Amino acid sequence: MRIVDGRLRIAASDVANFIACRHLTRLNLAAAHQLVSAPFFDDLGAKALADRGIEHERQVLESFRTRGWTIEHQRTSERDWRREADATAAAMRRGADVIYQGTLLVDDHLGLPDFLIRADLLDSSLGPEPRYEVVDAKLARSAKARAVLQTAFYSELMGQVQGHMPEHMHLALGSQDLLPLRVADYAAYARQVRRLLGAFAADGAQFPPTDTYPEPVEHCAVCRWRGACQQQRRDDDDLSLIAGITARQRKALKQNGIPTRRGFAALEEVPRFDRVSRQTMTKAHAQARLQVEGEHAKRLLWEFVEPERDKEGALTPNRGLTALPPPSRGDLFFDIEGARYYSEDGKEYGLQYLFGIVDTADHDDDGRPRYHGFWSFDRRDEKRAFEQIIDFIVERRQRHPDLHVYHYNHYEPTALYHLAELHQTREEVIGRLMGRFATREEEVDHLLRGRVFVDLYRIVRQGIRASVESYSLKRLEPLFGFERQVELQGHCQLEVVWTFC
Repeated sequence: MRIVDGRLRIAASDVANFIACRHLTRLNLAAAHQLVSAPFFDDLGAKALADRGIEHERQVLESFRTRGWTIEHQRTSERDWRREADATAAAMRRGADVIYQGTLLVDDHLGLPDFLIRADLLDSSLGPEPRYEVVDAKLARSAKARAVLQTAFYSELMGQVQGHMPEHMHLALGSQDLLPLRVADYAAYARQVRRLLGAFAADGAQFPPTDTYPEPVEHCAVCRWRGACQQQRRDDDDLSLIAGITARQRKALKQNGIPTRRGFAALEEVPRFDRVSRQTMTKAHAQARLQVEGEHAKRLLWEFVEPERDKEGALTPNRGLTALPPPSRGDLFFDIEGARYYSEDGKEYGLQYLFGIVDTADHDDDGRPRYHGFWSFDRRDEKRAFEQIIDFIVERRQRHPDLHVYHYNHYEPTALYHLAELHQTREEVIGRLMGRFATREEEVDHLLRGRVFVDLYRIVRQGIRASVESYSLKRLEPLFGFERQVELQGHCQLEVVWTFC
């Protein structure tokens, strides 16, 4: 989004950003009109994602070359979009097989697709007349809404340039699949979003924005304005600082004149709101109250959550602290660390590089439960480490049949399952290893069916309430006396960023 010759120029990313967060669009408009300088965005996760995207785009380009298709590279470092758009249109008229990094410029709309490919090369039933379709390279293994919207935007522009709307657009996914999508299925929606964006931008630029608010959304993980928005929410004591509160609950409270966390916490009685459960709102109020009390006390406070009961007053089984099994001398505590950008072949992304387990039945020289770490630095190491950790758990169960393997949140058992069968299901992670290597399937299945794994995150969320803004393990460290020797760095955003590939 920028001002060119006094007019606002819209790119595909601006359309996608508008859907993701209208406050982001307001901030970008203000920056385009030079009312504020956009913050410098230096994020390790975003950089790693960009580098991976460039490599994936290169691999897609090479795959087109191996098919014998001729490539015309259009984009230069001059950023003269009008000249490059004319060059792209000329290449289309010449009938080039593949136009790499072409430029589409129609009125005040700019498109920079990765590839424009002659449609008859993708579908031999089409005639020889040069008509093109858009192919955009995306790392994700499935089509994401943002990618589809951007590609539909490109297709609309290309249809105007070549005088014929393409029938299909394509996503070259990280799985190496070329996914065709019918343009007509998405064109009306893409046009509507463009119209809405145009009307929104016509209201003018302002800073700070008065008609939008930085509500936390998924896109925050990769947004350059993230720090400024976080600071504004904290300065405003915004409701989003309450752990676990939903967007619907926040909206109901703000519509009823309760915009702050402290204001909500101070209510003596939680009022009823339309289309919001009183029970869940009462839980959010208790969370807000405890967070405010913890701030005043300048220490982490906690309390038990009243256990759930059925209509007869009996305790609901497997909820909260009732889900904790009896302790066993052989209990294990398990964690996995992964590098989601790792790839050896450009097809399989992600490497589980450390399987860590604490064995309460064995002790080190200092008398503490012994820690075992199984490291991997490539795919072969990963398979070996996966087999070792499964064999370790199975062997310990033979000695202690009633042991459980405790973990925090669902990542660990999900990872093991798919490591044992990934070639069938690629969407999850203990499972992802089982599938990737087709090994230890029976052992993993037996552990999962036997409910050996116990998710402590679920138990904590259902069993206690703490004065924290999130129930991540790091935030809860003071509860169990953990003293961190090395601070975690900001690159923990890597995991979040991957969802936008």
